[in-house]
Amino acid sequence: MTSEYVLRNFMPYLTNYEQTEICNYKQVWYLGKMTTNKIMCNTQNPQFYNFGFDTEEGLYRTYGYAFFIFINLFNTQIVNDHLAYRYQILAVIGNGYSGEVLKCLDYKTKQFVAIKLIRNKDSVLKLAKSEMKVLKALEESDKNNSANIAHMKEHFYFRNHLCISFDLFDGDLYKVMKRKEKHRVTEDELKGYIVDILKCLQLLRKKNIVHGDLKPENILVRKKNDERHSAVTDFGGSFYTTEKDKPPVFTLSYMSPELLLGKRCRTATDMWSFGCIVAELHLRHRLFEGPDTHSIFSSIMQILGVPPEELLADSPLRKQFFDSKGNPRRMENILKCRTSVALKLKSKDTYFINFIESCLEYDPKKRMTPDKALRHPWIGKHFEQKTSSRLSKSSLLSHLQHLNMSAAVL
Repeated sequence: MTSEYVLRNFMPYLTNYEQTEICNYKQVWYLGKMTTNKIMCNTQNPQFYNFGFDTEEGLYRTYGYAFFIFINLFNTQIVNDHLAYRYQILAVIGNGYSGEVLKCLDYKTKQFVAIKLIRNKDSVLKLAKSEMKVLKALEESDKNNSANIAHMKEHFYFRNHLCISFDLFDGDLYKVMKRKEKHRVTEDELKGYIVDILKCLQLLRKKNIVHGDLKPENILVRKKNDERHSAVTDFGGSFYTTEKDKPPVFTLSYMSPELLLGKRCRTATDMWSFGCIVAELHLRHRLFEGPDTHSIFSSIMQILGVPPEELLADSPLRKQFFDSKGNPRRMENILKCRTSVALKLKSKDTYFINFIESCLEYDPKKRMTPDKALRHPWIGKHFEQKTSSRLSKSSLLSHLQHLNMSAAVL
């Protein structure tokens, strides 16, 4: 519909603000439910952020506020309201530093999508624009969608919020672990996820891009035709190794030692996070835990020991964790809880233990690369089986045709 047609025929579905706003849209696909389920903005009162559409933190009010007599406020869920007069909001499926992720129905394409609604803050918007730059570069390098990346579909602005749309997945690895509280992720499932993630990390390394915030929540999962497929998402903390020193966004439990020490980070920092993810999928809990950087570093040293002097040299944050002699400041706690990778993983599989140890190598230059990980004895056989499985039908047909041709010649 055109906005003129809507204004003539569907006025009860529009708030006073929308009756003006809708004129900026040439095409209208969806209006939302009646006005009682919408945010009633207040253009006269400056104390309400972004006319009342935002919280103080710059988040769009996915649980809006309606204004009534005497400016009394009460929560009103805006599920079924619209985004940009095209998308129907169905649910909030994620949130983080950059904003919220909404499950929406696109009335133009008749497809379900995930829309990342960026916080209305200049600093966050700057990160989002950087994320879009990375996503566009990755899309250009991944034309056949073989790198298992959640690519951007479209982007647009709505009520001072940058919105980025993506394909909708079933969930993420964190939710997979939650659903499997009584039963661990099987080794076959685990290796399937690993191969998918490594293919993404291969491309990132090739393009000199650091993801910066790899964790189970940022690995999306979808099941199609009885096969699980995963893709890496949330490049809000990503950067080119030639541009920045370290990611501005990160999660404590997955931070590499060089990041904790304030050193310049390369793509190897993602392999550390990747190793933490694999261990977590195996254990069903985080490998390194703690409320702050000191606790995380102590947790790392309890398993891997004190890092080599080469790593500590010229580290901007060295004094936070080590004294002038190079001894950890929390040595008693480290010695008291000293363990090993094998004991921590509760595993006797030497190949698996070596795989994790190779990901968690202190020296980034010695840390396993995505290419080497795919060739590792623990994962290599699975990778070959998956590859041959995908080719099995066409290979069998080709083989049968070859046999028929051979028989004809004979």
